[in-house]
Amino acid sequence: FQEAFAKYISRDGPAYAEREKLTPAEAVALLVKVGGIPVLAHPSDTEGLDTYLSQLTQVGLEGSRYTTTATAMRQGSAC
Repeated sequence: FQEAFAKYISRDGPAYAEREKLTPAEAVALLVKVGGIPVLAHPSDTEGLDTYLSQLTQVGLEGSRYTTTATAMRQGSAC
């Protein structure tokens, strides 16, 4: 599998296709434009969280989702 990836679809491979990349703010704005509800999952892992959230709410971020250790333990999953 790795050999096929490296040979055909790695950056230097003949079947590689560059993909369009969006910034988080562009993704939020696009979701709003098409009627979606943008939500940021697990933002506590984000460096510079206050600034990041401020920027994203300005373009339409609607909410965030957090999972605490206690919640994960009650649900029987690891954090």
